[in-house]
This record gives sequence, structure tokens and C-alpha cells, in this order.
Amino acid sequence: MSEAIFGFIGVLVGSLIPWVREWLNENRLREKHAAYLAVQIICVLDEYIGKCCEVAGDDGTSMGQPAGRTKDGEAYYDPQVLPPKPPCYPDDVDWKSIDNNLMYRLLALPNNARKTDLYIDASSEHAFPPDYEEFFEARWEGYVNLGLEAIKLKEELRKKYGLPEEKLELNPNWNAKQHLEAQRDKVKKIRTQRAAAFQNMTKKIGTK
Repeated sequence: MSEAIFGFIGVLVGSLIPWVREWLNENRLREKHAAYLAVQIICVLDEYIGKCCEVAGDDGTSMGQPAGRTKDGEAYYDPQVLPPKPPCYPDDVDWKSIDNNLMYRLLALPNNARKTDLYIDASSEHAFPPDYEEFFEARWEGYVNLGLEAIKLKEELRKKYGLPEEKLELNPNWNAKQHLEAQRDKVKKIRTQRAAAFQNMTKKIGTK
């Protein structure tokens, strides 16, 4: 009886070994695909982050002066940087090989970029010369948020798939994340000051 049991166990283990070996091979292959995808996506995100920084830092001036001029010679603030196209990922990647949450956020980023452009266009309809404040603030805020999300995704991809940290050899003093965060704080400060000015104005009106 015991020989029959040991024989059955031996057959069972023997049949499982090829399956386990195949599963391990598939798992290693999936990890390689995921790492390859991560490298490709990080390259796309790097380029997009740089362009987001350019837009977020564009205040409509040239050489410190309003960049636009009307036919009558009146100055106005005019964008100097074109907004980038939404990030476009390579076609030859296996999206199913990476974490579901990361996959969703990566695929959602281009759509969020398109929504941001629509929001900026809508804000421009309520912006007036020479400052076009609502337009520029919407532009800064939108591309700051897109750039910071792209940075988060890049950092999570590096950590998830064990990729080396980024080396800033060309310009060690430049930090895209710090630049975008500074622009985000700038927008918050402008809006806080505007709200305070409006509140003071309404108080003065109320006391008259």
C-alpha cells in the first residue's frame, strides 16, 4: 500500500516539475518584458517632463519684457513655448507585463494631457490683455500637474523594476521636480494674494 502511495506521489511530483519550470520561465520572461517596457516609457516621460517644465516656466515675456505687440505698439504677454503633444508610447511593448495600477496611470496620462489642453483653451476665453492672467495660470497649473505626475510615474517605474537612479551629469544644478513644485507654489501665491486683495476691496466697499 505504501509503495503505491509513494509511487503516486512520485508521479505527481514528476508531472508538476515541468509545469513549475515553465511557470518560472514565463515569470522571468514577464519581468524582462516589464523592465524593457519601463526603460522605453521612462525615455518618453523624460522628454515629456522637460517640455512640461518649459511650458510651466513660460510667462509670456522675452528678455524680461512682454513678448507680444499689437499693431498700435501696445505690449501684451504672449506664450513663447508651444504646448507638447500628449506622450506617445511605443507600440511594441507588452502592457500586461507591468503592474495594473502603473499601467492604468501611464495610459491615462495622455488623456489627462488632452483634458488639460481643453481646460487651458476654455480659460483663454475669459482672459484679457495685456496680462491674460487666467490663461497663463491655467497653463502653468495644468503642465505643473502633468509634469509632476510624469515624474511620479518615472520614479515608481525605476523602483518597481530595479532600474538605476537617474544621473544629472549635464546640469547637476537642474531639478525638474523642484522647478515644477516652485511654479506650483507661485500659482498658489498669486491666487492667495488675489483672494486677499478681493476680500480687502469688498470690506472697503462694505464700510462706505
